[in-house]
Amino acid sequence: MDLSQRTQEQAAASMEQMTATVKQNTDSSMQAKQLPDIISLIDGIAFQTNLLALNAAERQLMLAIMIEALQSTQVKPCKVSMLQLRR
Repeated sequence: MDLSQRTQEQAAASMEQMTATVKQNTDSSMQAKQLPDIISLIDGIAFQTNLLALNAAERQLMLAIMIEALQSTQVKPCKVSMLQLRR
């Protein structure tokens, strides 16, 4: 193998390595650009989840207040005959 052929092979190998490096950097750059979108999406989902949890807690509290109010104002049944009602 002569010197010019080895030089060509080394140049071709270097070019392949450089192409792979550029491709890898491009992929990393694209992923870096997508990262804020992904973070924003996760943040939005977390916010909605917190709202749903808060809404459920508020409904549970309202239900407990209503049950307590009903129990405290509960009227005991009394027996009234039809004759007493007609008077």
